[in-house]
Amino acid sequence: MRQKPKRLKCVLQGMDNALLGSGLAVRMKEDSIEIENENGLPSIAMGTQIKVVVYGMEDGLHVFVGNVYYSTKDRLRVDNMVLCAGSEQRKTYRVTINSPGTLLVYAMRPDGGYGEKLFEEPVNVRDISMGGCLVEADKNANLGGRALKLRLTMYETIEEIDLKLMSAREKSVSEALYGMAFRNVNQRLEQVLDRYLLRVQQDQIRKSRRLGY
Repeated sequence: MRQKPKRLKCVLQGMDNALLGSGLAVRMKEDSIEIENENGLPSIAMGTQIKVVVYGMEDGLHVFVGNVYYSTKDRLRVDNMVLCAGSEQRKTYRVTINSPGTLLVYAMRPDGGYGEKLFEEPVNVRDISMGGCLVEADKNANLGGRALKLRLTMYETIEEIDLKLMSAREKSVSEALYGMAFRNVNQRLEQVLDRYLLRVQQDQIRKSRRLGY
């Protein structure tokens, strides 16, 4: 029996990265895509330029820019699609969250590896992408020159992700925002992050519909 082709999950975004809707790709060509959602799609004017984030492709997640050819409640088609550059892809699938997490802080070995565990620091993760995250923590947390991991609950799973501290800026008298890059991301963790980001986006779309945004 011939198997049905895999229907790729898609998220629609405005050019400002605002979430518009999501659905499944029912037909995809080199420069066009048709998307369906039995629960309804947004109504978008013909010719509008939008981004389409496509999950589950053989070589990973991709972000395209194209123009709406037609848009109904049940189906939407985007034509003239081009693949976004890597920097734009990273920006597009960064999502805002507000999730508690824990920084695991270790002494750093001379080779940059993990030495003795020093302490755990509660944090609030403010946004996350495939490449890193922004965390809010005590501005007096002694993170410089340390080896770091983030323990974060991603719906049903708890992951510990290797981090590299990239930036720090003061947020208030007692708190700072720390920019972190993910390190040593293997294929399994990449797939976990892909699924998590997609689910967060879909939840945010459903919430906006309930609130009538």
